[in-house]
Amino acid sequence: GDYILLLNSDTVLKNNAVFFAFERIKSDSSVGAISCKLLYQSGEAQPVAGRFPSLRRELRDLLRLNKWLTREQRSVLYLGTEWDYTKDTEVDWIWGAFFMFPKRILLMLENHKLPADYFMYMEDVLWCFKIRQLGFKIEYFARGEVYHLMRGSSEGIAPVDEFARYALKILPNEYDFIKRNLGWLYAKCYYLVKALNHLSQRSANDLVKSKTFFSFVLKS
Repeated sequence: GDYILLLNSDTVLKNNAVFFAFERIKSDSSVGAISCKLLYQSGEAQPVAGRFPSLRRELRDLLRLNKWLTREQRSVLYLGTEWDYTKDTEVDWIWGAFFMFPKRILLMLENHKLPADYFMYMEDVLWCFKIRQLGFKIEYFARGEVYHLMRGSSEGIAPVDEFARYALKILPNEYDFIKRNLGWLYAKCYYLVKALNHLSQRSANDLVKSKTFFSFVLKS
């Protein structure tokens, strides 16, 4: 076939999402990868669309510059939990739980030597970064709907607490991604600003996060 779909084992199709995504990606040769609406079992949309780590956005948060943004402006700037998942949009990266792309992309990526240092967590961000470097778009397409049971592929090995899971499983790979593609100094500054931002919030949870980021910057 001419297209490949990476689909998590912990997913259940709600509608004909595979065909809808296929129709969309086939209709636009500039799209390098596409995902659809992923749903919790409650029916609420999951934050499948994201932005690459950005020091500028972290500084905006630290300096409280975003309080003058409208809700719509903030949703476009951050995506993630801010985005309205009834709307299609071009994004920086999409989750790998439902990840459709043309087979020719895989052949092109062979020349970019995708690192195999990490198997799970941030590999979808890395793929999207490399696909965008090739000049293709990454899209979120709302018509297709899929239930995603969340961590069904890693049940029993990931911490229950979301930030603990992030710190243990995702943070090291995220740091590696930033360091590889933006440089070690950028990576250090990024997490230092995140630490200062959480420190300025002064809640108990934020103090824990701030300490985690400060420690990580010192050790990495």
